[in-house]
Amino acid sequence: MSEHVPEPLGKGLVYEDWLPLKWNAAKEVPPVAALSHIHDANEKFLRRVATLEEEPADIAETNPELVKEFLRLESKLDLVLDMVGTILAGHLKLPKPSPIRLTAEAISWDSPEAPPVGSHAVIELYLLPSCPYPLTLLGSVKSVEQSPEGCRTAVVFDEIGEDVREWLERTIFRQHRRRVALSRRHQQI
Repeated sequence: MSEHVPEPLGKGLVYEDWLPLKWNAAKEVPPVAALSHIHDANEKFLRRVATLEEEPADIAETNPELVKEFLRLESKLDLVLDMVGTILAGHLKLPKPSPIRLTAEAISWDSPEAPPVGSHAVIELYLLPSCPYPLTLLGSVKSVEQSPEGCRTAVVFDEIGEDVREWLERTIFRQHRRRVALSRRHQQI
């Protein structure tokens, strides 16, 4: 996770990871009706990601037995979700993970090939290995540079929608918080 963001990714926190990503060049921005469906699906997905990654509420003091039962059920549900996700990922043939950098305004990734600068791109990003459902992002290719993987492509999102942007910012912030905590644990060792 990085706090300094070079152009064209914009300002703010950056989520860096190796995630399955697939892109397609598009001749034009999809019609408004198609964009609306994409925005709705993205918002629902990001809300679900937040729910899956949510920390349990602090009700342990008021009813510790209930919390113990919730944690037991949550553990079982997590196991089922992981198993189903693994089965789906195997059948869906997810794309090979690529190094990505994601902000609420843009994304960059490394891959052997790249769409041309100035073109539109449709990106499918698989944020959760246990949930092989893509976040679909649309944008304009702003730059393509040489990288160890071949090309580093930067795409600035076209109309992403305010709700989707907010949920994407929350997701990036959770990842940032998780990386900071992990970094602190490693420093203590």
